[in-house]
Amino acid sequence: MAQLSFKSVWSSTAVNQVEESQSFAGSQIAGATNITFTSQDPNAVTFSGNNVPGDLKYTVNGVTTTVQGIVSRLFKSGSTY
Repeated sequence: MAQLSFKSVWSSTAVNQVEESQSFAGSQIAGATNITFTSQDPNAVTFSGNNVPGDLKYTVNGVTTTVQGIVSRLFKSGSTY
């Protein structure tokens, strides 16, 4: 399965965050460590597409939290540099 690690994790203030959203409002989760996102597909060796389902895991004060969801990026056409 494909996996990414992150230095920080943020929590959305929206009740429902939509895929490929134009904006994001939220705040950083203070003290989060061991932050990873793992693809839902156990056979995936890379991430592909705009909306990838999986599990976000992070630890705060020794308590590990897992959030099932989708990593989404805004769909762009043309150059993405």
